[in-house]
Amino acid sequence: MRLESPLVCRWGDRGVIRSYSPVTTVGGFVVVDPWPSPRPRRPRDGEGRRALVPAERVAAFVHSEDPGALSVDDLPIRLGLPPHEVQAVLIELEARDATVVAGRLYPAAAVSRARKAALESVERFQADNPLRPGMPMEGFRRKVGSPAMADHVRQLLESEGALEVVGGAVRLPGFSPTLTGSRAEYGVEVKKKLAAAGAQGVALGDLADGLPADMAAELAEFFVRGGTAVRVGNDRYYDHAALVEVSRRAVVEIERRGEVTPADLREALGLSRKYLIPLLEWLDARQVTVRVGDTRRLGPNAHQEW
Repeated sequence: MRLESPLVCRWGDRGVIRSYSPVTTVGGFVVVDPWPSPRPRRPRDGEGRRALVPAERVAAFVHSEDPGALSVDDLPIRLGLPPHEVQAVLIELEARDATVVAGRLYPAAAVSRARKAALESVERFQADNPLRPGMPMEGFRRKVGSPAMADHVRQLLESEGALEVVGGAVRLPGFSPTLTGSRAEYGVEVKKKLAAAGAQGVALGDLADGLPADMAAELAEFFVRGGTAVRVGNDRYYDHAALVEVSRRAVVEIERRGEVTPADLREALGLSRKYLIPLLEWLDARQVTVRVGDTRRLGPNAHQEW
């Protein structure tokens, strides 16, 4: 029916249709959907929407509309029920293959598909990225669907013990990044380059020489997460032991002088400004040192082990 003006109604309301001229009663009707979708014009599953049992009506709406199209907040109008009776209806939905996700109603089949997609996405990610600690949460949400459905499925799988979340990464239980095959061989080369570079570190471009494309960054970040390497800035990597020694020598020099300029530390550490300034900024960020004008003093973490 297409009306001249909005009509206030709920499910189950009754009405009479009359013509203007001559004034004739055309027929009567019962409202089965006050907010029908614009397409198709004829409501889908009209029989189910006419059911007298409220839970049957909800199931009819859920299974005949797009997944998630029906909001729990809309149920009093769509079902013709007082709001306080809606919760009892929702409890019955599980037996009718429907479920609530973040305040919206979905067929159980849609949740099942999302669950399957979630597991397959994590398995595929781990196979393609064996050195990563797991699939990033944002990537997981994009693969599964809407953020609400992704979070619902993740919590479901966590409760089942099929997934776990560690440090913002989603992974299969027991998964641990491991160097195997060719990655183990290239990993040895990366560690050698880092150790040889000492306090100067290695730029990512130099680290990638002799390695397959993208392998250098993957391996370097793996060592950073493991604590054997440190990234300073965006693309320079250091052996962890080398930076510990730089930090120790810088602290000793500042203790001796009280405060130092970059020129003082350049002489003490034997580094040019190209390497020294990024390291000083890194030490400032860790509060090993504190910048005061053009000088550095000891910071609160100067003697903290790391």
